[in-house]
Amino acid sequence: MKRLVLIFFFTPVFAFSQEWRHFGDEIIDMAGIYNFEVINDTLWLSGSVYLKDEGISRKVIKWDSINIDTVPFYGEDGIAIELGSAYDFKIFNGKMFLGGAFHVFSGSDIDYITFWNDTNWLEVGDIGNPSADVNAMVIYMDKLYIGGTFYSIGSESFDRIAAWDGEEWISVDEGFGGIMDGVRDLAIYNNELVAGGMIGIGGGAMEFIGSWDENSWKNLGTGFDGPVFCLTVDSLNNFLYAGGQFYMADDTVVAMFIARWDGYKWENIGQGFNSEPYALGMYRKELYAGGTFYQSGSIPLGYIARWDGEKWDSLQSGVDGGAVFALQEYKEELYVGGMFHVAGGDSVPGIAKWYMPENTSCDYLMPRVFSTADEYYLNSGSVEVQFYNNNAYASSWDWDFGDLGTANIKDPSHIYTDTGVFNVQVTVTDGTCVKTATKTIHIDFDSGLQELDNLNLKVFPNPSENNFTVKTSIDKAVNSELKITGLNGHTKTSIKVLSEETLIDTEGWSKGTYICNLFVDGKLVKSEKLILK
Repeated sequence: MKRLVLIFFFTPVFAFSQEWRHFGDEIIDMAGIYNFEVINDTLWLSGSVYLKDEGISRKVIKWDSINIDTVPFYGEDGIAIELGSAYDFKIFNGKMFLGGAFHVFSGSDIDYITFWNDTNWLEVGDIGNPSADVNAMVIYMDKLYIGGTFYSIGSESFDRIAAWDGEEWISVDEGFGGIMDGVRDLAIYNNELVAGGMIGIGGGAMEFIGSWDENSWKNLGTGFDGPVFCLTVDSLNNFLYAGGQFYMADDTVVAMFIARWDGYKWENIGQGFNSEPYALGMYRKELYAGGTFYQSGSIPLGYIARWDGEKWDSLQSGVDGGAVFALQEYKEELYVGGMFHVAGGDSVPGIAKWYMPENTSCDYLMPRVFSTADEYYLNSGSVEVQFYNNNAYASSWDWDFGDLGTANIKDPSHIYTDTGVFNVQVTVTDGTCVKTATKTIHIDFDSGLQELDNLNLKVFPNPSENNFTVKTSIDKAVNSELKITGLNGHTKTSIKVLSEETLIDTEGWSKGTYICNLFVDGKLVKSEKLILK
């Protein structure tokens, strides 16, 4: 393996400065970077990289903040990646898997995906290659998931997405459909796989985004009116961000190319952009976006921007000469990759670094108050309401339920015994930052459902090692539905009640506690805890 040493010299940086920094100018001639990945404290770059004094396009290089290593171009058998670019890669079962738009290997017919076994580039599986590009890869539930524009692997049908378990390709596309660009990006959010692109879920209209729990695909709200190009997760606030070629989210939210999913609904992020983002990432606890956009409202940007909690802000003059395709925080700097050749006004080879001092504001902290419904009904003089907060890593939570009741845990439940309108408040502390969020709920007597006061709702077996059965006395003509949520409040599955007994299939679910919520005519009337052992 060829090993190259880079030595960088920087002028002194003052404590509150922010600046563009060069990377690789001495050794990289030009590059098109599509992805970054931090593995074992090393930054990996994939795309097409031409080193100085070389006439070959390397698909992967890695950087440990001191040295650059190059992954071998040729294997011992003379097999080499020659044409095209690598879009993504992952280390799975100790081996490096590479996916992209490469079409020809010297001495081999391997296309679109391969892995390196320390001596050679090899075919993945024995049924053949994907029929088209692999755009994204992610490891989920001990499997390597790939998404792209392919519709088959070898002679077997795989509709733009598949999973590799180390021995064979597994179909995961039941209820999933893709066209043209297919899957553009993959992410893990709330222990589920999220796919974005030109896709639809359930055979209906194109929603362009969906999630998979190893059991079934489901929608995230009503999705978007155009394709999703990039995804990222803010783990501190438990938000999923999506960027792409869309204008609306959830049918009514004006998003303008970028939106935030809080687990329950899509929200816009300021005025959005005037064109598509192709990369999203977190740096210093804040959201960054890169792509082909050059402004947000009247604010000039230059293909890259930072969300400061209120508006999109520029990174000085940004970049020029091409789009941004990759963002990654690594050792206190933000690495920016793409097809551009100017950053901060200086010439760069398609990759640069952005530095800002550690964030001392509290704009990054965005607490929420969630509950299963907004309206509840007293049953036998009381009702228990489960509340949720999104800040799992906060230092403390202080709840005020609006009726003199309090709690100091992340996701408390509270019993109301009176009707009224209650302003529920949580105050979240993270280090020196303190933020408050509120939600209004209604507790009523007359729900119009008096005939269901003695409703028989039974869940068995409970606890269970497999599935649950819910038995209810509701007439099948009544519009009723079971919504199963995790203890984080996010919906696991929704099932229409069509008979006296309803089966809840838990195949692929993680062990733990869930809540079975019964809705009648859109109103929550009963809840029961489910324990999956």
